[in-house]
Amino acid sequence: MNTKSLGAILKDWRLEKNLSQGQLGKSAGISRRIVGNIERGERKLDNQDLVRLCRALGRSVEELVLSWSRSSLEELRQIERALHGSEQTALAQTASGSIDEIIDGIADHLKELYQRAQADLLQKLQLQMGVPRSPSHLPPADLQRTRSRVSRPKLHSRA
Repeated sequence: MNTKSLGAILKDWRLEKNLSQGQLGKSAGISRRIVGNIERGERKLDNQDLVRLCRALGRSVEELVLSWSRSSLEELRQIERALHGSEQTALAQTASGSIDEIIDGIADHLKELYQRAQADLLQKLQLQMGVPRSPSHLPPADLQRTRSRVSRPKLHSRA
């Protein structure tokens, strides 16, 4: 299925604003290289990068997800129409059932993506507001770096 990727939508939005990948990256706090990789679909989208890019483009994450789902749904409907119009009605009925499953899968994926983005944003807001994080968010004790303050004797040199 050749749906319009999230990266392609972000690229369209970037071009509408007449921004280079470098300018968008700088505004979003990520590198130009990462912006290019996302636009080409060569990098898995990180929720924080998505939020940053949408903000830098003056758009919401919801708008991005809705735009992507609309393009995917339209493509699926075109496939469904083509299959129903063919002489192979049995194939069309089978494909129609699988299209419904694909649409349900897309909806589930979008819901999960939206929930992750909300959780990431909430965590960021809590950090900015100084709300203490729960212990489950802390790294394991063996990964926490401790600094000991050891006083070292001062050496006196004679000149």
